[in-house]
Amino acid sequence: MTTEILTGTPAADGIGIGRIVTYRRRAPSAERPPLQAGEIEPELRRFRDAVEVTRRRIATARATTAERAGQREAAIFDAQSLFLDDPAFVGEIERAIGERHARAESAIETVTASVESMFAALDDDYLRARADDARDVASQLLQSLDGGEASTAIDLPTEAIIVADELFPSDTTRMDVSRLAGIATERGSTTAHVAILARALGIPTVVGVAGLLRRAVDGQVAILDGDAGQLILSPDDNALAAAGERMALASAERERLATDRDLPAVTLDGERVELRANIGT
Repeated sequence: MTTEILTGTPAADGIGIGRIVTYRRRAPSAERPPLQAGEIEPELRRFRDAVEVTRRRIATARATTAERAGQREAAIFDAQSLFLDDPAFVGEIERAIGERHARAESAIETVTASVESMFAALDDDYLRARADDARDVASQLLQSLDGGEASTAIDLPTEAIIVADELFPSDTTRMDVSRLAGIATERGSTTAHVAILARALGIPTVVGVAGLLRRAVDGQVAILDGDAGQLILSPDDNALAAAGERMALASAERERLATDRDLPAVTLDGERVELRANIGT
């Protein structure tokens, strides 16, 4: 096959060699007929049960992320938990069910689209990216409505390069990250929570790759270059060898830094240096 280079925005540095694995989330539900009067209360109970299941899902995802990446990154899921107590989100979904007789799936999709539009109108890039949290929570609610108590693990081959329209933090908690060689998405930003997680976990990631799902094929050999913001499809032997050398050098550098990080900070002439930094407020 001819080599093709797809370009996006670097979101997490590093380089990986693997095979393409396409990840597709469930499609939006088909239009459902309105609820009849006698169906409203059972549908509200069904939705509220899904909220509690989703709350447990998020708690599990938080614990998994804390173990993998640390408490700071795990706090991403605290923001998601807030949606489940937000009257502008859960309360509005319940009103759509109770007053407009919408079925739970339709109500979730409609309210989430409205919340997403609200975030998209903001000037701040970081706040705009919070629309991803709303979509992630909505995705988990829809899964919970399907009756699942526990999130199903996403089965991956070794050295998988995930390609997707977009990826959510809850998706990554269902993946064995030791099998991930990289992530590429059509949507997303460097401030999105999944990009933050990818950086913490050391997974090379590129976002905003136009035409990705049309051009990448499952099983195709590829190089994910998180430094250059490129996904190289069907690379030739020279490109694979060069990427392999970069991976080996990066691995050696990580080992060196791990060995040196606890050494005292002393100059060659014996002067001890104390370094302090304010890294948070």
